[in-house]
Amino acid sequence: MRSALCSVFAVVASLGILVGAPPAKARTVEYLQDIDAIRAAAADQGISGPFSDIPELEGTAIRLDNAAAADHRVVVASLYCQAFHIDNPVSVLLQDLIGRATQEKTVGTTGEPQRAVVLKVTSGSTVLRCMAKSDVEPICKNRVRITAEASFQREDGSTARLPVVSQVEREGRVGGFCGNIARYTGIVTREAAIELIKQVKNAM
Repeated sequence: MRSALCSVFAVVASLGILVGAPPAKARTVEYLQDIDAIRAAAADQGISGPFSDIPELEGTAIRLDNAAAADHRVVVASLYCQAFHIDNPVSVLLQDLIGRATQEKTVGTTGEPQRAVVLKVTSGSTVLRCMAKSDVEPICKNRVRITAEASFQREDGSTARLPVVSQVEREGRVGGFCGNIARYTGIVTREAAIELIKQVKNAM
């Protein structure tokens, strides 16, 4: 009887340790900027292209507003790696890409006045879905969506406000390590962010 009670107490104690343990810390999306590194990583995980170079703004000055609204946690809509938590700080990527695009623009500038545009970010989301096309390795689809509003002054002095939505989905693989979601999501997020910048540039 005594040994049975000791066993029960041991089980309860172990459960208490598990319940009281802090939740696993979320990882952060990995953003690659070198295009050769991106292509190599994409080939390793079977991520479909194409992969974009950073656009040149060519006289357009973009100012980010409310950038943190794009930051979010990746939704893993699959039993595969469902317990894996990863944060996607899109605001950091947007600031970096716009900064790099601005540097490209200043090289060889003609001195013409810049067209100023305010890009107010409203939301961001990532959904990863994995489908078992084979018993060995599931095929996944990673979709990143960023929404914003671009505002700029027209020639007549009035203010134009245009909704801007970028959504990119790419097929790929996570493999046997859930941490690969970080790199996979980073590549797709970069494409979505570049598409957002291109839309703003074309709207001016």
